[in-house]
Parts: sequence; structure tokens; C-alpha cells
Amino acid sequence: MKRAIIKIVLCAVLAMFVTGCEETFTPAQIQVLAAQQEVLQQQIETVQAAATQMTEDLATAEIVDAGTVAKVAKINEEADRVQVQIDVIARALQDVPLTGDATQDFITQLQAANAVSSGFNPYVVPVGAGLSILSIFLAWVAKRSAVEAAAAQAKYQAHKAGVEKTMKQVSVSHVAEAKELEVLLYNNIGKARAGLGVS
Repeated sequence: MKRAIIKIVLCAVLAMFVTGCEETFTPAQIQVLAAQQEVLQQQIETVQAAATQMTEDLATAEIVDAGTVAKVAKINEEADRVQVQIDVIARALQDVPLTGDATQDFITQLQAANAVSSGFNPYVVPVGAGLSILSIFLAWVAKRSAVEAAAAQAKYQAHKAGVEKTMKQVSVSHVAEAKELEVLLYNNIGKARAGLGVS
């Protein structure tokens, strides 16, 4: 049963990650759901109590046998055990500080949930290693993107400086065509900025 629950949770997490759920189901929403787990557990306990009472009533009326009553009790015991595990994971999710980087926050939440599940999750070490590798890879990609953005900004600044220098040279020229070119360039720059929403 434990392995089945772990497999279901891992498949659900994998499905969310693969389908791009981090864009529609944010880490903040995960924390809100984790906070609601206490209410859900109370509802589950109410259902368990009702099922136990109904089974006992049916056994008293000799509609069900003692084996059925034992099965319901066993299911309730397993549900109680799983509820404790869910509570541990939910508390860990609530304690994760969010940075605003949805992908990194999601991975941090997975790492926190994985770390606190060590008492009942036999896959803590490989899952933790995989999440750490994923985190390192994403940090490398972010750094690489920042370097590329800095290079693009440097190229832009060089082009801008070249255009400004040319415009200064054209501005001091007394040739009519140069003045027309100056007006045309300024108009084109203004239109380009307006099109990009840059002031």
C-alpha cells in the first residue's frame, strides 16, 4: 500500500511538471492547499467515523459479518497512517519560503516534501539527488541566459552609441540631405520606441 501511494504521488508530481502545471498551479497555491489539509483530514475522519458506525450497525443487524467489520477497521487504520504522512508533508510545504521564481519555488517545495518523507519514502535519496541535479541544471540555464542577455544588451548599447555618434555628426552638418536624414532617423527611432513601448 505504501509503495502504491508513493507511486501515485510521484506520478502526480511528474504529470504536473511535464504538463507545465507550474504555470497554472503556482507554488503559492500549493501552500494554500497544504494549509487546507487540516480541514480535509477532519472531513475524512468524519467519513471514517460514519463508515465505522454504519458497519457496526449492519453487523449488529447481522447484515454483514465480522470480516467486513475488520476490513473497515483496517482501512481506517491505513487512512489514519496516511493522514499523518500527509500532515508532515503539508507542514513542510507551508514552511517553504517563496522567492517569486515559480520553477525554483516548485522544486524547493518538492525537495522539502521529499526530505520530510524520509520516514516512509524509500526513494528519498534518489529523488533528492534528481531534484538537486535539476536545480543545479536550472541555475546553470538561468546563468547562461543572463550572460546571453548581458551580451545582447552590450551589442544594443554599442549600436545605440554608434547611432548617437552618427546623429551628432549629422546634426552639425550644413548639407540639406544630412538634415533630412537626421529628421528621418529621429522619426524612425521615435516610431520604433513607441512600437516597443519604450520611452
